[in-house]
Amino acid sequence: MPESPPKPGDLGQVIFTPFRLLSNASLLANLAGINGKTTYLDVKYDHTSEAMCLLSRYPSFSAHNEPIQYNTSLKNRYIGGYMTSLETQAQEQAQMAAEVLKGKSVSQLPIKESAKEYLLIWESAKTWGLPLKQIPPYVRIIGIPFYERHATAMNWLLVIAFIAIVIVAISLGKMYVREEKYKRKAQEDLIRQNKMLEIALEKAKESDYMKSAFFANMSHEIRTPLNAIVGFSNLLNTSDAGTELEKEERTQFLELINTNSELLLNLINDILDLSRIESGRMSFVFTDQDLTELIKDIYNTYQMMMPAGVKLLIETPEKPVSIYTDKHRLM
Repeated sequence: MPESPPKPGDLGQVIFTPFRLLSNASLLANLAGINGKTTYLDVKYDHTSEAMCLLSRYPSFSAHNEPIQYNTSLKNRYIGGYMTSLETQAQEQAQMAAEVLKGKSVSQLPIKESAKEYLLIWESAKTWGLPLKQIPPYVRIIGIPFYERHATAMNWLLVIAFIAIVIVAISLGKMYVREEKYKRKAQEDLIRQNKMLEIALEKAKESDYMKSAFFANMSHEIRTPLNAIVGFSNLLNTSDAGTELEKEERTQFLELINTNSELLLNLINDILDLSRIESGRMSFVFTDQDLTELIKDIYNTYQMMMPAGVKLLIETPEKPVSIYTDKHRLM
């Protein structure tokens, strides 16, 4: 098809023959499509032309818009034509009405032929396999569906929608990975806290056990200085004949009583000092101590507590031995 509207003689000779003048044989040949390059051109719309359009083997053309823009029963039988479209008619009528409203008389309006244009029905063209890309620009295609008319915009919209979906999917994927990471970290923190709680529980149990053991040891240790104090106090208070104590012995007994009293005081302070028990540590006072003197003090304390028939023996080295320790803890 030419790129511009055809002019007389451009497309070669075209013979128009009214079907009513054709012989029966020619008419049947045309309707059957035996004559190759023939089609039906509708110049007057009536029941006869409608029947001829339906009998024609090839798609028909029209010179008026009635069968194309009015009659839907002839769908796909008309492919287009050269005519005045309804839009053009409405536009011309609106212009005439505007002139009349401005005060111009109807008799003053010029009588002229309405503008015509080439029209092509989109659905018929698709049905008959007409390549729409080869339609020249002066032909107006009517009946184009919305998705076909805006195919490019819709394709771009689909591309943009696809990109948006991909971006959203990537964002959701990143959020999911981040949430999984936070969830995993929270689980690890929970496991770590549970382990810390288990350790703290074990320490609490151990601390409770240590308290019990400490109090048991203290109750045992308290008896030793108390027995010594009571025993030596009784010896000092004796007044029986023949058991009068020498001054040196009394002095020694008093020193032992003082030593055991100090030891007893330290033990009681340890029992009352709960903060040091809770921390698992106890304070120490380290000094240089002579082990020989320390052993002698212990010997003097316990020899008076020996039951009948039991003798406490002591053996110390000739050379004094000194160590750096807490005297009362060691005793």
